[in-house]
Amino acid sequence: MVGSSEQDESFEALLDRAREGDGAALDTALREVLPSLDRQARDLLGSWLGGRVGASDVLQEAMVEVVRSIHGFAGTTRGEFVTWLHRIVDRAALRVHRHLSAQKRRPPSTPSGFASLVEAVRPGELATPSGDARAAELEDYCAQALRELTVEQRLVAERVLLAGASTEDVARELERSPDAVRALLGRARARLALRLEKLGAFDRPATD
Repeated sequence: MVGSSEQDESFEALLDRAREGDGAALDTALREVLPSLDRQARDLLGSWLGGRVGASDVLQEAMVEVVRSIHGFAGTTRGEFVTWLHRIVDRAALRVHRHLSAQKRRPPSTPSGFASLVEAVRPGELATPSGDARAAELEDYCAQALRELTVEQRLVAERVLLAGASTEDVARELERSPDAVRALLGRARARLALRLEKLGAFDRPATD
């Protein structure tokens, strides 16, 4: 049985790799706490925004800050990491609330946005299915596929392919070089295309 001190040492090593830019290590460190962060985001939103924004929007905002600032995180234990993450979600919820209250905008993750994502990553020889009946199905496929990307790949894909941001804007937001963001986007596109094809997102709906 692994003792608590050994677990702490293992987690500290994981955090060291995440601070050095290892995206897989960051994903591993985040995996167990993400459900808790999702609940926190839902609780913080409450009825503030009248259904115009979801917990996923807050978590996306929070993950941008995590990616940007993980290298400066000084904690070494799981507890310190979780506390740090909860503070980031607090700030992200407040920013999203203030922004949407001021701008009165709709969140970008709409079914039509997901259809655009499928169009953006589909292999050239395959046609993107169309029609209102497929909108909810496409949204489910894309949500599944996005969850399987690394944190950084998912952020870049959502910002560029769903929200329509430029790679230069995303590079500034994540404090990465444009070349690094383009590389992340390329890997995200490839993984999304493979996963969406397996899920059947490119299949034509059956006709009678």
